[in-house]
Amino acid sequence: MKILGQVVSVQPLALIISLPNQLFAHVPITEISTQLTGLLESMEDDDDDAPPSDEEDDGPSKSRIPDLFHIFPPGQYVRAVVSAVHPPGATDASVLGRARDEVQKASRRIELSLIPEKVNASVSKSDLRAGFTLSAAVKSIEDHGYILDLGIPDVSGFLSFKEAKKGPFGDDNKLPVGRLIDVCVVKITGNGRTCTVSVDFASVRDASLSEVASVTSILPGTLVQSLVTAVVPDGLNLQVLGYFGGTIDQFHLRAGDVEENYKVGQKIKARILYDVSPSTPPRFALSVVEHVLKLSPKHAAGSDGSKDSSLQDAYPVGAILEAVKVVRVEAERGLVVEISSGLEGFVHISQVSDEHVPSLSPSSGHWKVGTVHKARVTGHFHLDGCLQLSFRPSVLEQKFLQVGEVQVGELIKGTVKRLTDSALFVSMSGSVDGVVWPNHYADIALKHPQRRFRPGVVAELQKDKAVITLQPTQVRALLSLNNLANRRGVSLTQLRTSLKTDEKLQDLVVVSRNPEKGFVLVATKPKEKESLLQRGSLNLDTIQVGQVVGGRVLRHGRQGALVKLTSSISGTLHPTDTCDDFDSGRAFPPVDSILKAVVLSIDRDKRQLTLSTRPSRLYPDQAKDVKDHEVDGVSDLKVGQTVRGFIKNVAEQGIFVMLGRHIDARVQIKELFDEYVKDWKSHFAANQLVKGRVLSVDFDKKQVEMTFRSGDLKRDARSQSTLADLSEGQKVDGRVKKIEDYGLFIEIAGSKLSGLCHKSELSDNKDADVTLALRSFRENDQVKAVILSIDREKRRISFGLKPSYFADDDFESSDDDNESTTGNDGRLGVVDDITDIEDSGDGSSDDDDAPVGTDDMKGDDSDDDSEAADDGAVAMDIDVVTATSAEQTTNITQTNSLSLQDGFQWSAKQDAEDTAMVSSEENTDDDEQGRKKKRRKRKEIEQDLTADMHTKMPESNTDFERVLLGSPNSSYLWIQYMSFQLQISEVEKAREIARRALRTINFREEQEKLNVWVALLNLENSFGTDESLEATFKDAARHNDSKTIHLRLANILDQSEKHEKAEEQYKRTCKKFSQSSKVWTLFGEHYLKRGMLEEARKLLPRSLQSLEKRKRMGIRESDIDNR
Repeated sequence: MKILGQVVSVQPLALIISLPNQLFAHVPITEISTQLTGLLESMEDDDDDAPPSDEEDDGPSKSRIPDLFHIFPPGQYVRAVVSAVHPPGATDASVLGRARDEVQKASRRIELSLIPEKVNASVSKSDLRAGFTLSAAVKSIEDHGYILDLGIPDVSGFLSFKEAKKGPFGDDNKLPVGRLIDVCVVKITGNGRTCTVSVDFASVRDASLSEVASVTSILPGTLVQSLVTAVVPDGLNLQVLGYFGGTIDQFHLRAGDVEENYKVGQKIKARILYDVSPSTPPRFALSVVEHVLKLSPKHAAGSDGSKDSSLQDAYPVGAILEAVKVVRVEAERGLVVEISSGLEGFVHISQVSDEHVPSLSPSSGHWKVGTVHKARVTGHFHLDGCLQLSFRPSVLEQKFLQVGEVQVGELIKGTVKRLTDSALFVSMSGSVDGVVWPNHYADIALKHPQRRFRPGVVAELQKDKAVITLQPTQVRALLSLNNLANRRGVSLTQLRTSLKTDEKLQDLVVVSRNPEKGFVLVATKPKEKESLLQRGSLNLDTIQVGQVVGGRVLRHGRQGALVKLTSSISGTLHPTDTCDDFDSGRAFPPVDSILKAVVLSIDRDKRQLTLSTRPSRLYPDQAKDVKDHEVDGVSDLKVGQTVRGFIKNVAEQGIFVMLGRHIDARVQIKELFDEYVKDWKSHFAANQLVKGRVLSVDFDKKQVEMTFRSGDLKRDARSQSTLADLSEGQKVDGRVKKIEDYGLFIEIAGSKLSGLCHKSELSDNKDADVTLALRSFRENDQVKAVILSIDREKRRISFGLKPSYFADDDFESSDDDNESTTGNDGRLGVVDDITDIEDSGDGSSDDDDAPVGTDDMKGDDSDDDSEAADDGAVAMDIDVVTATSAEQTTNITQTNSLSLQDGFQWSAKQDAEDTAMVSSEENTDDDEQGRKKKRRKRKEIEQDLTADMHTKMPESNTDFERVLLGSPNSSYLWIQYMSFQLQISEVEKAREIARRALRTINFREEQEKLNVWVALLNLENSFGTDESLEATFKDAARHNDSKTIHLRLANILDQSEKHEKAEEQYKRTCKKFSQSSKVWTLFGEHYLKRGMLEEARKLLPRSLQSLEKRKRMGIRESDIDNR
């Protein structure tokens, strides 16, 4: 059974819920959400003496588990499912502990569950439409929002951070994992796997369900459209959503005459309370009272005249109501009384009189309708919006109904209930009991308390406390006489004699306080000792930044040493905060050592301090010169600065160095040594002291790059390049930063200057296809360019890549520069050897402040992992870098292409042109054999390094899939994959790959998609049927330029010697594109190639009849050339 409830109170391990019809239930903490239960199950048992967990601990901690008091405010409405109903007598619920009041006692019998998987179990994916409301649990916190658990298979919810701020979550910055929230569906993605939701309270409250596919998708709390079908004395009968039955009892109808306010056939909006199960047809209980419709707590005018107060504040438990009027009698259940306009109360039949009443009559007797009685508030039915009252005289005469009414320090009388060895239990009034501990039996210890305190004896309760005044706030405080006597050094008897009323007491400290009752417990302030603060006296309220504290080192973690100050307070000591000179200090103090530190910052949420043992912090007046300064942020670093730190981690792409508490620097593999070192990891270990220079500082991302290599003057010079250092005609090295349709953006190596190389500056051949040349470039390609022009006002640079701009000497000098090495003066890197045998920290350079370039830092981490990444090696062929686009395409073809031995061709005319291009390049390579022997040998080595590692020809499906992950938009790779399948006779597999390529390639890459379509047409022409070829042709014509596809198919048929079909295709194309001179020209060339001169001549007059006058000249010239 699913039901709507309202949170009454929150216990440490359970929720108390108010249900319809004056019922109460409880929800164990393990039945709130699956995520919260998982956190509780995985939480380790904390030892009393264990320190707080360090930041690096990945396991769950108490701080990560949300507190029920923070996520469930009293008055919140929840959707629940009944999980258990305990029979009378079996009311023990371990999560509730001992019942403190009647509400907790009444809630023990019914157990509920709020887990979305159970509450939303009957909701299907098709029910998730805009406006549908349901409960969800926070599953995880992502970069842009929260992933929610809706309890529906294969569907997850998403709540953005921006939308979460609209929810009724108070000042919570982030919702904790496991929190339960009410959401309203905004939209669901096309694949139906993600549902975007809103938590705006108005949206959730006003969302109405107008139609539904199944009765199981109607959840409690849903606002529905209903039709009144009958008005009866007990309430209304409704038709819900046109199909299902519903009822509203009088407790959930608006005040007033039911027959006057509601008519048969009237349409009303009501909120579902619960489903009446089992029932056929399905029926629901609903409510139309204002506070349920608005999903807000019930408000009422107080008995003292206050307005708009909550029900508990307006009528607290124990309040006496002088006159309430009986308005309705339920013979076997009780009375309904009117307290004020719009507010009713319920008196159970057992609370009508102290004597047994078997039944009630509405027309006769002492409690008939219209009679007025005196009543007392004994409780609240929050969801029904009414009060729980009692007419019993014994209840009206009680002094206390609950413990909260007892005033601290009040002198009262009570009846002894029982005496045990541990305490005396006294009945104060009704259900309120008190306990007296043995040290409060009398002023002196009683040897035989059983003689004085016998059951049934009335005892006057006194307290061994002195009531004092703390001016000017007039706050009542309790001070132990023993504590005051010890402070003054007198006996207790002497203190009672000397202590006078209105005497002022000084040096008092608050021990505990109770703001609700307006009193505090105080004690005398202890005498101060001129020494370091004792561990027991430390607390977060008194500790201040800059204070010196003492503690013991517990262990070492990723953030440094964990220092225990007290049983509940700890601190972290970062290695860079231990000393001013890393050579002489102890960056990692031994475990169990005692140290003295100064407080740098305080994290009160985690109860953790940030500490420092630097002498410059502890003794600022006596501090000597600081050799290793503190690094608090990236603003403390600058390029070229020499710094020292400790290795935090040795990773595959390099090492990470701790420079400060919040600053780590990365050192790439190529920046570790001047020379190539194969086994570089063996030279480094965690917590090792190293020295390096700052290569670059990214202030936005707060990232720092360092180098251990010696100073490279040429590289340093390049790093300082500015616009003023450049001139027109200068030749520079760079990399392709971005590729556009109109050209390339090139970034100059060693600087952040970039400029445009227009596509017209790529090739010396004016007839070359520059679009093809642009496609041959990839981002991060290394190139050599010449500066054509510099606009210093607009800070724009124009580059050129034409081969005519360069000579062979330009590339040789570039190689010589790359081969040059520098000395080892100013060696950086390891300061403390791993074995701690020798210390090389004094071998630093005199030019430590020389700036270091940033050009070598721009490479990818994958390049750094290569063991062959030597400083003198160039990772690509110089000819490829500076050649035209056609040359680059040729080199790629020579190294990567798969040759098709079965005569299969992917394109017709284009393949022939590519073959000619390859032949031309081979001749060019033969002419270059006269170069220097040394340079040729170096290039052969470079080809060996790169070809084997990066351009190895794919030989299996796995190889192709791996390569395609890196270049999903490359039609070249997709077509090779297709040809590979055809070589092993997997025709159907090749078709699937082609279709997959068309779905994968980005829609902006039109040329790439066209290449795949042409390949697919070739495949169908060679291996398919006429029907499959025609279907593929029509599909390709719809997705691409239709004329281009028509001509490509005709060319394919012509090349495959299917001349008759090619002729038909040309005729078909001319009929469809009769206004195109190109179509007629190619048709004529088709006839001429076949020797059909007469047919070619006949095309001329036909074309002239269809073409416009401006296009006829091209046809006539073509005809003259053919003759």
